[in-house]
Amino acid sequence: MRAGFTTPPSRVTPSLPQTPEAIVKYRCDYCGGHLGLIVDRYYRMRFCCKAHMSAYKERLTMETRAKIRQLELLAPT
Repeated sequence: MRAGFTTPPSRVTPSLPQTPEAIVKYRCDYCGGHLGLIVDRYYRMRFCCKAHMSAYKERLTMETRAKIRQLELLAPT
């Protein structure tokens, strides 16, 4: 920028909020890495790749898997 010139207020773009909640919102629920353009979802969770989604599903207990199956059956189609 040249000396004496400033950006008019109408051209200033507001920055994205950098609160901890906003930063965590865009991270993988398995590894905590940043999410890219392609996001794999499992219910309300977001994963950066299918491998992390599969690893998460494998860690679920049998009781939790049964609850998920019941919810899937009750969900309207």
